[in-house]
Amino acid sequence: TGPFEVSELLQNGLTVESQVCVEDSEEWALATDVPEVAALLQQPAAPQPVEEMDFMTATKKCLKNFANFEGRARRAEFWWFVLALNIITWLTCGIGGLVCLVPYFAVAARRLHDIGKSTLHVLVTFIPFVGGFIILYWALQDSQPGENEFGPNPKGL
Repeated sequence: TGPFEVSELLQNGLTVESQVCVEDSEEWALATDVPEVAALLQQPAAPQPVEEMDFMTATKKCLKNFANFEGRARRAEFWWFVLALNIITWLTCGIGGLVCLVPYFAVAARRLHDIGKSTLHVLVTFIPFVGGFIILYWALQDSQPGENEFGPNPKGL
């Protein structure tokens, strides 16, 4: 129902299946066939608010997603979990570090996805002497802006 201004169409439930009637014409047309309406449908969605990432949030998120090797992880999530992993390892004389290996590799894979690298790049960790430095370099990189093949930017950019 309407009439609506073009700017009001999205607020009133416009979809690609919607039929619209233009003022100059009395015939209904598919929304994607009317250029000014189709342009509205191609606008990017409003960015979602970014989750605040602190020590506890990152640790809980990584432990909850302990075997999730899909998606992307922000630098803050990765580095807070690395800190938690080091504390756990120190407090448990190394036993906790072994228990947390799978969650570490999962968050490392998601972190590498965030910069556009595949999960297999985590294997660089096992290269003696230089593997750790390569992972360190990659982990310090900023997120790829926008969406990449691994999902939307966790920063909401």
